[in-house]
Amino acid sequence: MLADSSSSENPFFVKGRRAILLPEGIGGLGPQQRLGLQDDTSRLLVPFLLACNEIAVRTVRDDWPFITSLLVSGQSGTNHDLRPAILFAAATMVNGQPPDNEHALVATAIELAMLGALALLGPASQSSEQRGVDWPAATAIMAGDFLLAQAAAIIAHHRPALSGVFAEWLDELTSLRARACQPGQVVASGTALFGTMFEFPARVGAQLAGASDDVVGAIRSFGYHCGITFLHTEDLLALRNKRTRLDTTLQGLLELRLSALPALLDDSGLTATALSADSRATADALDLTGVAGAEARTAAEKALTDLPAGHARHVLEKFVAILAAPLSTPKCDD
Repeated sequence: MLADSSSSENPFFVKGRRAILLPEGIGGLGPQQRLGLQDDTSRLLVPFLLACNEIAVRTVRDDWPFITSLLVSGQSGTNHDLRPAILFAAATMVNGQPPDNEHALVATAIELAMLGALALLGPASQSSEQRGVDWPAATAIMAGDFLLAQAAAIIAHHRPALSGVFAEWLDELTSLRARACQPGQVVASGTALFGTMFEFPARVGAQLAGASDDVVGAIRSFGYHCGITFLHTEDLLALRNKRTRLDTTLQGLLELRLSALPALLDDSGLTATALSADSRATADALDLTGVAGAEARTAAEKALTDLPAGHARHVLEKFVAILAAPLSTPKCDD
């Protein structure tokens, strides 16, 4: 698998290679995305996130042990990296209570499902004249299906009341992904895909906390716009030839249909080669991406104004600020 997927830009394979080859895992690589929470808020999250780590490791270690590095690397201690479980945990605190460790099962299932979806983001397997196993395709299918199956099993066994909404979320992700992969598609399906990925943990966390419909709506809007912010910052980092959080390049984002650039530039056939060869188009892409990302961040922050002051709002404010950090990088660093 390592040899056959060595040229793959799929985030799952890139992160997987790092996890397999580096004994210390992937936590020390690349820019840190730490929240820097106040001590009292951080102490509320630690037991919940450790519970998520324990459940995740217990779930995957026998079948796919290297995936444990992807799930928990850099997540111990009190200085937290960005992860969906933090978004979920913050949403459960909206009524002023610390996150319930019993809800860690739901947060872990969501993280496993998102990693499974990441494994299946690649294009269809390319035909080859060589005989033998297509390891990238086989690995992506087996790992993706395994992670999605484990996530669904956790929900079905421990939170059966959520099985319906969980299945609907996975169905929506599948539909958005299929739409993005249609030939000539220029609609920003990748934007909707990541918006949907991020809004679900926020929405479910708020609902489990018993929040009002207005609060659930505000947190759901926040999560959706966080996903859009994430995608635009990925494009921005890739345009600047910097490491993205998905661990892929501009070429990878475009080939995997994970970029909003084709929609922003109204070019369904956009390629990294063509873009890098046209300095004006690159400048336009940087400007449009920066504006779109800033608008998404503003929309996310506006949604938080409907929430009461407290630990939940503090975590969510930090979350979107770190998520959007590349937007404020000076142009001289490009």
